[in-house]
Amino acid sequence: MARAAETAAQALAEAEDRDPALRARVLNTMAIVRYRQDRAAEALDLWQEALARARQAGDDHLILMIAHNLGLPHAVAGDFRRASECFRILTSPENPCLGPEEGAAYLNLARIATLEGDYTQAASLLADAREIAQKLQLQGLLADVLEEEGNLCRERGDLEASRERYARAHALLTELGRLDLLDSLAEEEAILAARRGDYGEAASLAAGAVERRRAADDREGTASALLALGEVRVRAREARRAASALVGAAAFFSSTGRAYQECIARLWLALARHQERDRHGAVTQALHALEIAARHDYRTAVLKIAALDKGFRDLLTSLEQAPPYLREPPAEKRAAGLAAAPAAGAAAGSHAVSGEAADLTVSLLGPIEVYRDARRKIPAQAWKIRRALQVFCYLAAARDHRATRDRLADALWGDARPSVIERNFHPTISFLRRALNYGHNVPKNFIQCEGGAYLLNPAYRYDIDAEAFEERVRAARHKATRGDRSGALADYEAAMALYGGPLMEEEYDEWIEPLRSHYEDLYDTALVETADLHMNNGGAAAAAACFRTLVERNPIDGQASGHLMRALGALGDRGGIEKEFSRLCQELSEELSSPPLPETLRAYDEALAAAAGPGGGDIVRAPQPVPPGWRAARRAARRGPEAANS
Repeated sequence: MARAAETAAQALAEAEDRDPALRARVLNTMAIVRYRQDRAAEALDLWQEALARARQAGDDHLILMIAHNLGLPHAVAGDFRRASECFRILTSPENPCLGPEEGAAYLNLARIATLEGDYTQAASLLADAREIAQKLQLQGLLADVLEEEGNLCRERGDLEASRERYARAHALLTELGRLDLLDSLAEEEAILAARRGDYGEAASLAAGAVERRRAADDREGTASALLALGEVRVRAREARRAASALVGAAAFFSSTGRAYQECIARLWLALARHQERDRHGAVTQALHALEIAARHDYRTAVLKIAALDKGFRDLLTSLEQAPPYLREPPAEKRAAGLAAAPAAGAAAGSHAVSGEAADLTVSLLGPIEVYRDARRKIPAQAWKIRRALQVFCYLAAARDHRATRDRLADALWGDARPSVIERNFHPTISFLRRALNYGHNVPKNFIQCEGGAYLLNPAYRYDIDAEAFEERVRAARHKATRGDRSGALADYEAAMALYGGPLMEEEYDEWIEPLRSHYEDLYDTALVETADLHMNNGGAAAAAACFRTLVERNPIDGQASGHLMRALGALGDRGGIEKEFSRLCQELSEELSSPPLPETLRAYDEALAAAAGPGGGDIVRAPQPVPPGWRAARRAARRGPEAANS
């Protein structure tokens, strides 16, 4: 190292000021040498100067290389803001390259987003890093992505998905012969095991990593493994043993300027002292941790560990130096994975939350909306031609997300001449592919051509509201047949929330109508089935709300009105019954010039009788399925003026 430093210094002395690119390269080399000599502050200054020189030279490749080198030590030091600034140079739209450095930049930004609690952004960045790794066959990068996906799933509460990602990362690292990286993975697996409540396995994994790294004289690796072991033992309420591991970890991170790891180690150590009822020790460590957190805005870490123990959070909040966010009411969901106090008995379980983000999120129920990630809707200007969006919607709405070229042409080009279709078909597909990647540096091949058919690439994940709506209704019906009323109602409510309106409500192409009718029928039937369950559960008010929605959608349907009146009768709401019956009579008179049907009059009489009875009546006739006949006129009206007139 000394020889390298001497050579670099000599090269810098010989480099002329009028060659900023050469000076930038020499400064970059000197920074690498200083960093490996554990002179991080000097290295950072040299890299900053090198970056300025590279920009002066206008050398884009050199700028990207130095930005990558500069971002890593900032991240290691826990300065996530500056690290992100450097990594974003590589992921900016101005950089057309998609190489290993760019893949690592997306991965590192995802790591930072996960640590900061921005899980949606982390998922999007990981998807981009994975795409680069797969396209360039970068197996090492893919293993790192899998590990970070495991971390993200774990933090979101999807522990089974986390275990699956870690297993795949372990297999890939073993296949690549990168056994040196398995210990860092073992630390993450240990924390996962503790979150599952398997504290024996967790301690074994973390202690094994500590032992192997000590044997290799890897001081930094040992400190990292001790931090994991300390967390595991705190979660298991082995406070004394946890403290012995965490003291060493905190001391190393403090001496080497690893701010984030030091903050985390001191927070866990403060919690361990709190468990030991050592208030002075807990406060001392907490004050250190909060000072570091305030410097770098580590609020997510503070809140996560504080949420594990109410008494510990109260202690932190009582401190004069406590940040305002600690004094805000905590989230309702308690952080999982801390063992119960001995007097309380069992350990707390984890709350599973879905951790996998979709590559495309599609809303077809109501206005059409397509998202590449949860925060960025593909804007209208991305769809250069309307037919490109129609092709996508056709594939998204198809049962298997595929269609032959002839089916697409028949549905979307109609009676156009074959020559017109031939001239426009492939450009339309190209426009579609570009639209789906609008505003994203990492393109994905969402549209595949396979055996004469076009399909949504099954390698990606899709969240399509129409599909989810049907799946929820099916799940609700299955639970209802098994007698699980509360589970069925939860699924019905989720399905109702997904229904944003008629399928592709602003489009009037002929191929859409059968699908639109299907989803409208399913929604109306689901409303009745939901109301039926509420009635059987004694929830007449909730049932009435469902029937009121049904009546609003179908104002001249006597059977829907009858269901609503019976629910109002169960509530003893005579005024509501009279108001609904009067409304129906007026609607029928104006629209059809006819009175209510006999069965509607019978429902009206029964509802009044129920309302007059003691407590509003104990027995209510169960709702029956809605007949489809009344829907024809409404559908014709929605198809447009020509269809309505015909």
